[in-house]
Amino acid sequence: MALVKVETSRIKIDDNSDHVIITIPSRKNWFLFLFLSFWLIGWVVGEVTVFGVISAGIIAFISGSIDNVSSGIPMGIFLSPNWLFWGLLILVLMRTVKHPPVPDINRSLTTRELLLGFVCLAIFILSFIPVPLRLA
Repeated sequence: MALVKVETSRIKIDDNSDHVIITIPSRKNWFLFLFLSFWLIGWVVGEVTVFGVISAGIIAFISGSIDNVSSGIPMGIFLSPNWLFWGLLILVLMRTVKHPPVPDINRSLTTRELLLGFVCLAIFILSFIPVPLRLA
């Protein structure tokens, strides 16, 4: 069998006496690289911003200088008894209730199941309240 070399190819073929090594380098997907880079930078900026807001709320709560609602929201999320109750309930349920085995993990979801999942996600997003309303 004759070996034909192509001059403009990316493929590298090393022919030794006992084996042949064929190397095909992957093409760079610049769109994916840029998209993931911007996504990662956005995620880091978001995390830093949330950390700053929570830190400002903690400092304002400790110093007693919470004079408006917006500076008290970060601490209110963590000090609300409602959040503590639901957090403890989830923790207890995670440690005590075992999920039944899944019959076929490789089966893809049907259209009905996907639609139901998206409806549940939309209901969660539309009804989410960081700090529940309190009756005075």
